[in-house]
Amino acid sequence: MVLSVGTKLGPDEILATIGAGGMREVYRARDAKLEPDVALKVQPKPFAPDAERMARFQGEAKVLASLNHPNIAIVLILIVLLSASLGGPAVSFCQDTQTVAVNPQETHKQLETLACDPATVNFKVRTVRDFVPLPSQPADKAIVFILRPTHYGGSIQTKVAVDGHWVGANEMKNYFYVVLPPGNHYFCSQSENRSLLALNVEAGKTYFVQQHILPGMLKAQNALEVLDEKQGKESLAKCKPSGWEVKN
Repeated sequence: MVLSVGTKLGPDEILATIGAGGMREVYRARDAKLEPDVALKVQPKPFAPDAERMARFQGEAKVLASLNHPNIAIVLILIVLLSASLGGPAVSFCQDTQTVAVNPQETHKQLETLACDPATVNFKVRTVRDFVPLPSQPADKAIVFILRPTHYGGSIQTKVAVDGHWVGANEMKNYFYVVLPPGNHYFCSQSENRSLLALNVEAGKTYFVQQHILPGMLKAQNALEVLDEKQGKESLAKCKPSGWEVKN
């Protein structure tokens, strides 16, 4: 369900749709209390009863709220849309909200600057068929696995930059990983579009980030999502390591 311009959710009035995918909807809105324009990230109704997705949605808000960077927006409001229609009073939808999260001033562009590598790099990607042992978990760093556990998108590559530097690429049923110091890190996954993610990692922990493949105009688009440990390990078991080299 996409909210129409003029819809009111509590103090916020929808001004425009920023983006709507299979799992989230994002809107530009005017907050009557805060006065500046804000961004509302909405959990659509079909996923509202799903406790696992709700936990992930709330987890995203907590991660964003923990970030401290002058170029990253503060999280103020998170909306969970439970109503089946928009026929009733808007305030009734807000009574079911779980927590609070929003505010961006060109947040997407700022996050893109932190995450994406401005250099143009083309990778030649292959699947490594030989057995490759999983890395040992270092005590002072975090491991982040980047996964594409499905056949969707086939051989269309999705390359990834972390903190402004290209680090690798996947095709279908591939994974690779990066080892990072604790703290905030910014991920950019590129295919036809760029999907951005801010992730706060802790030393001694393992994280799993899936590249979801979506229909595109010319080729596949993609969307990043942080998986919980159980989902992450299940998805990792479906993948083979990705090998790549930079094309000349």
